[in-house]
Amino acid sequence: MEVYWLGIDKNGKHASYEELQRRNVIAQGWSELGDLQDLTNVIDYNIFCREIHKRGDQFHGNKNWRECYKRPNYIPRIMWELMHLQPGDLVVGVEGTTIRGICQVIQKGADAYKFDPPGESREYVHTIRFANWIDWDDKAFGTPPNVARQGVTGITKFRKQRDSIVAAWQHFKAYSNELELQDTEYQIEVRNAEPEDVPPAPQERPPSADTTGKKWKTNPGRAKRALQAASYNCEIDSTHVTFTSYATNKNYVEAHHLVPMAFQNDFQYSLDVPMNIVALCPNCHRLLHHAKISEKKKLLEFLFRKRESELEPFGISLSMNRLIVVYQ
Repeated sequence: MEVYWLGIDKNGKHASYEELQRRNVIAQGWSELGDLQDLTNVIDYNIFCREIHKRGDQFHGNKNWRECYKRPNYIPRIMWELMHLQPGDLVVGVEGTTIRGICQVIQKGADAYKFDPPGESREYVHTIRFANWIDWDDKAFGTPPNVARQGVTGITKFRKQRDSIVAAWQHFKAYSNELELQDTEYQIEVRNAEPEDVPPAPQERPPSADTTGKKWKTNPGRAKRALQAASYNCEIDSTHVTFTSYATNKNYVEAHHLVPMAFQNDFQYSLDVPMNIVALCPNCHRLLHHAKISEKKKLLEFLFRKRESELEPFGISLSMNRLIVVYQ
């Protein structure tokens, strides 16, 4: 496993992290080189460099293209690294001196390469497809490593800090597995609980389950009441039929706090109330946990419109924009 820095334009003038995330790509610019598909199988670095230089020189006419940069092989090296990414490699997106996100390569760069001509909402043209960018979150990845003071340009292999990024990725996987396990245990508790009614009034905040202020004790009986109120149908789409649960003899759905419990500290009253708990099929539930924010947004807007007025009697008040930020 190799680890790479990927420099992203800080001011978004030429490209942005959001573009990479939206298009699910690892990518670079320099559209003047044209489609490099015919170079994906070149195994000699020197031949590759000469071909890149030739294409750049042809585009710029009499001006020697490589003189635009202090290092003659600067752009050829970047393109070479892009083409030679391997499955399992980690790529860290850096904007200025700030780490924005990380992704793991799932296919050889040469096999996943695609040239996308520049367009109105597209600056990166040399792309490696199928990249699932994950925003850097300190609680999931730990403290980010230091980025060089001058920032990062192009794509370049980690040297001194490789081990720290690998450790951060392993921490993320363990953190994700822990969250999945906790949710699985919670769903089992909900299925086995007796439904509990809650009067439509602000409820006292639950006790914290740890010292971080991110985990809070929940009452599975309140979630059971929310599932019953939804008649065990997915509240995104009642046609999302799964299977018959052995515990309820009803369509299997899962309980999800619309305003996540992790943000309880931001609210004066309890978020663990039936009106803040929605019934979802497993697919919609995973979407709200793991999808890109652009895909989550439509579902969140739909659920928020259904529940906004019902949350107010419980003292839970927030805007749609605030809810979107919570899920980013």
